[in-house]
Amino acid sequence: MTGDHGQSTAPAKRLRLVHGMSLLVLLLVGLATPVVAQQFEVNLEVSTTSGIGYNLLAGMADGASDDYVPGEDLYAPPAPPPPSFHSSIIYANDSWFSCILAPNPAEVVFVIGLQFDATEPILIEWNPTQLAVGGNYMLEDAFGGLFLLIDL
Repeated sequence: MTGDHGQSTAPAKRLRLVHGMSLLVLLLVGLATPVVAQQFEVNLEVSTTSGIGYNLLAGMADGASDDYVPGEDLYAPPAPPPPSFHSSIIYANDSWFSCILAPNPAEVVFVIGLQFDATEPILIEWNPTQLAVGGNYMLEDAFGGLFLLIDL
């Protein structure tokens, strides 16, 4: 279903993480047909309940590089000292706000690094209608889904 200007009116999905959750959340991206690489973008809004937030973008696109490309990728600065809130995508030992890779038919793992005060929950929001059809997108904790396993 779409609203004005062809934009989806489907509700965004929201995940609330509270004290005791892992500081690393994995975004696993697998493709339904492993011999064909697919283009996609996953936009995650990660914020605290007090409104401090980050917009993270991970994906694959034809013509993209697995290295830094100005205007396409955006490095994230180091996290401020705890207990400050910080979130970024960790891929290939670098920290990113935006990480777009060349299409790859293999499973790709983007790590979502989270630093937050344990007394304030964080929210992770995404719009499932923006995910490419035919992919398999999972949000999983760093313990193999023991505490958190969501099919996006």
